[in-house]
Order: sequence, then C-alpha cells, then structure tokens
Amino acid sequence: MRLWGVDAPAIGELGAEAAKDVFIDLGHGELVSFIVMDTDRYGRLVGRVFLNDGREVNRLLIDKGVAQEYCRCSKGFYRNGPINIEAY
Repeated sequence: MRLWGVDAPAIGELGAEAAKDVFIDLGHGELVSFIVMDTDRYGRLVGRVFLNDGREVNRLLIDKGVAQEYCRCSKGFYRNGPINIEAY
C-alpha cells in the first residue's frame, strides 16, 4: 500500500533513512487499519493508515517533518488540522 497524500524521500535520497526510521518506530509491529482512497497506475492500493490509538500514520510523517504533503493528491487535506478515525 502507498500512503495517500504523502511525499516522502525515495531510497537513496536525502532524508529517506529518517523517514523509514520514523515510519518503523510509529507502528512498533502493531496491526494497523486503513482506508483505501485510490488505486495507482500500477494497481497498488493508496490509502490512509491508522494506528490502534486512532492516530494517522500519513499525518504523523508530515507532522514529524520526514515527509511532505502531496497536495496534487490530497488537495490540502492535511492542512486542516487533526482528523479522528471515529469521524468515518
């Protein structure tokens, strides 16, 4: 699954290791839930990923500064403050 609305550095780019480390630390091996938002041109799912406590991984990566919002996809969704999964 690809993260919807998130642009993180690719492998070999500056900041890629930091983004990977934050991503791994967020989950600590726990099960997550997700909402599928789209399918990319390669047939991969694109979605919003949530930790068991309701925090969104996509937003956390942006808030921690290891990724940027991909506004072409998100249309500024993450600029509007925190979203709680219970709202869905």
